[in-house]
Amino acid sequence: MASLKKTMDFTTKQSLVDKDNNFVLVLLASSSAIIIFCLVAANSLYAKMDYQNKVIKARNDAVTQLDTNISNTTSLTNSYQKFESQTPVVKGPTKNSIMTLDALPSKYDFPALVTSLATRMQADSVTVKTITATDQQTTAVQSSPDPVITAMPFTISGVGVYGGAVQKYVEDLENSIRPIVVSNIEFDASSAPLVTLTVKANTYYQPEKIFQIINKDVKRDGTLQ
Repeated sequence: MASLKKTMDFTTKQSLVDKDNNFVLVLLASSSAIIIFCLVAANSLYAKMDYQNKVIKARNDAVTQLDTNISNTTSLTNSYQKFESQTPVVKGPTKNSIMTLDALPSKYDFPALVTSLATRMQADSVTVKTITATDQQTTAVQSSPDPVITAMPFTISGVGVYGGAVQKYVEDLENSIRPIVVSNIEFDASSAPLVTLTVKANTYYQPEKIFQIINKDVKRDGTLQ
């Protein structure tokens, strides 16, 4: 009987130990699962928070730029009105703003350039011989958010009397309201008193500035797309 009692006591203790071990294993497994879940959740929340911070920064940058644009608009309006009210530096009925556009057009207009060059030469009694230029009407930039002054190279040749018409035409080129930078000028007096004048030069235009309001997506790495 004593031996049977000892065996039962041992079995009971062993069962309790096994239950404790099982409880510890379940507790460890549960704790590990909870810790892993918390780490994954924390990482996900951090990623979302970081992304939202980037979105907020991009929005604040846009608001700051908008405020700057509004302020610049007021300043630009005042400057324009002041410029327009001043006495034109070139005599004539034209306004200062129109005169400025005549001096530096905002559109690439090849036919207008050729007509202007020919008309000026004929007005000075020089017979137009040739006008050489490359028509880039289909490829020229007409408007841009960041416009830059663009050259329009040309070569014009005409025949006239050197002491009068030809000299007058050269002076008119120098005094032209439109910027003209002469790179080469040649005179051929083999048919004197008539002289053949050949001028290689650049004139310019500046594409119209456009203001764009666009939507951009903030990528996970913070870059805008």
